[in-house]
Amino acid sequence: MKKKKEITVNELKFTIEYNDAETPIEKINKTNSGQLIWILFKPINKLSEQMGIDILNDNESNFKEEIKEIIQENKEFYNNFKVSYEFNRRSTNLYRDGVKTYIIGMTLYLKVEIKD
Repeated sequence: MKKKKEITVNELKFTIEYNDAETPIEKINKTNSGQLIWILFKPINKLSEQMGIDILNDNESNFKEEIKEIIQENKEFYNNFKVSYEFNRRSTNLYRDGVKTYIIGMTLYLKVEIKD
């Protein structure tokens, strides 16, 4: 089952979305295992894409600490996967205001793979 944990780091709000033991293991495959844990950042103020990237990069260690706690709390479920504690993918939703482009939201995905 998909769960959410709200965290605040340096006065910025982030959401960690993750799966727990209620998620049926048989529904997870090589493709969707990379979407088991992610960080979502939706800025309140207008930010450029580069500013968003910098914020995510600057807070990676904080995110990893929070994720380690989540994985420990859901150890039985995550024992089925190789969790590298690296972020391997990022997606960005943008909007244009005149000639400027701002982010609506950014998602940072943790590298998680099914164990062989």
